[in-house]
Parts: sequence; structure tokens; C-alpha cells
Amino acid sequence: TLIATQSNLYSVQKNPNKPLNTSEKEVEQFIGICIYMSIYGLPRSRMYWNGNTRVEKVAHVMSRNRWEELKANLHFNNNDHMPLQNDPNKDRLFKIRPLVDALQNKFKNIPIEEQMLCVDEQIVPFKGTSLLKQYNPMKPHK
Repeated sequence: TLIATQSNLYSVQKNPNKPLNTSEKEVEQFIGICIYMSIYGLPRSRMYWNGNTRVEKVAHVMSRNRWEELKANLHFNNNDHMPLQNDPNKDRLFKIRPLVDALQNKFKNIPIEEQMLCVDEQIVPFKGTSLLKQYNPMKPHK
């Protein structure tokens, strides 16, 4: 509901004459398509709807134009409440803060048995820029 509401609000802020009018169900379909695309792995998103590379499981759920419209308007927080750039208490995750908070609350509700747990992760090299990136001298691939 939050994603649909904020995405609809953003689309009106961007262009009042062209509201997005999305729903929670449509946002779920959009996210499902994104997950499926990440697994299926075609090089360009438009290929999922094009003739000989068309993927019915994607194309049947949503049109390409609608998927691109949702992608362009996807928002999690109201830009009108964004702190100023020079604010020393600025939240770097402001744009996705509601999503982060919702996920943290869900993770807290996962039952954990009283036993030793081992979590292993793959550390992936990252060459891009991010204010959230941290230097880890123990990282195997830099």
C-alpha cells in the first residue's frame, strides 16, 4: 500500500495531468516481474516483450509501457518532506527509509531458535560510487 500510495503521489507531483493510478496488486506484479527478470537474465528489459525473445510469463502479466511507467514513478517516500542537502542530520536513506523500516520490523518478527547460527555471504566487488559504501580491509576481492 505504501509503495502504491507514494508512487501515485510522485506521479502527480511530476505531472498532475498524468496520474499513475496504480494499486497494491499492480505493484506486487511489478516487483514479481523485476525478480523474474533478475533470474531469467535477458540483457535488456524491452526484450521480455519483443517478438522472438518475448517471455509470456512477463508479457502476459503487464504491458511493456505500463511496466516502464511504474519503473519511472516507483517511490517509497514523499519528496516534499526530503531534508535539505546541507542539513547535518540528513538521512542518506530518506528515499527508501519507509521500506528499510518495514523490512527491519518484519525481520525482528522472524523466530530464532536458541542455537548457534552461521550466516555466510558472498562479498561482491563493487566499482561504483555510494555514500553508504564502507571500506573492508578483509574483503577478498577489492
